[in-house]
Amino acid sequence: MNTPCRHNATARPCWHAPELANAVMFHGHFNHVFMPHAHDAVTLIVVTGGRLAIEIDGTSHRVAKGQMVAIGAHQVHGARPVDGEGWKMRSLHLPSQMLSALLPHAADEHVHFTRPVQDGRAAGALLFDIHYCSQVGGPLQQRGERFAGFLRCFADNLQEFGPRARPIRPHDEQLAQAHRLIGRDIVQNTSIESIAAAVGLSPFALIRRFKRLYGISPHAWRMQARANQAAQLLRDRASLADTASSCGFADQSHMTRIFKRVFGVTPGQYGAMDRLAA
Repeated sequence: MNTPCRHNATARPCWHAPELANAVMFHGHFNHVFMPHAHDAVTLIVVTGGRLAIEIDGTSHRVAKGQMVAIGAHQVHGARPVDGEGWKMRSLHLPSQMLSALLPHAADEHVHFTRPVQDGRAAGALLFDIHYCSQVGGPLQQRGERFAGFLRCFADNLQEFGPRARPIRPHDEQLAQAHRLIGRDIVQNTSIESIAAAVGLSPFALIRRFKRLYGISPHAWRMQARANQAAQLLRDRASLADTASSCGFADQSHMTRIFKRVFGVTPGQYGAMDRLAA
């Protein structure tokens, strides 16, 4: 039986977990809209209060207290409250390699989930447990053992979430080229018309086909890509001003608005994360 973690939790909304290499944990009460976005990490969520509507790959799901959500790396999702109370959740951004280790045949592909919302049960309870113990600072070895137990349980229940491998490179070369152009040029506001012309498409065709393949419009993809790049710079301890400028935001206020709609916290809160002491 797991022993209780000692209670010295802080009010931090996000933190690094030293027992989970490169993982970031989030905890809070949310009552705002999360724009459609994707991360290069696997996102695991347990809802601890309230209700929300979450859209994943264009399909809307209602999620309530006690349910668990699994979102693959690069899987587009957004969320919104369904009433004035909002929702509470604990979430974990895991390196995608950890999921690939559970599905070795998908090592060269992105893994998305076709049944992303489940009742949680054992895996959800263990996710809450490792999240809480990381927050309050239980012994590092104990946290590592709990996480290993959670991974075993999640692996045993993985098929409930409907994992599906998707090629990392799309077969549509015109869209792949447009995706690369936007990714290389997120700082600039190069017009969609110019990008469409560069890949031999009309703007209408580019927007329609891009959204059908990636689940998000080119402009929205650029905005969330800026937020994800900002997160990387903030993890590297860049200043807020330098981060906003380097990622193509008009100013820090603009960065804060977009960043919060992708990560749920402000850039300042994200950049202030400290690794918990063992």
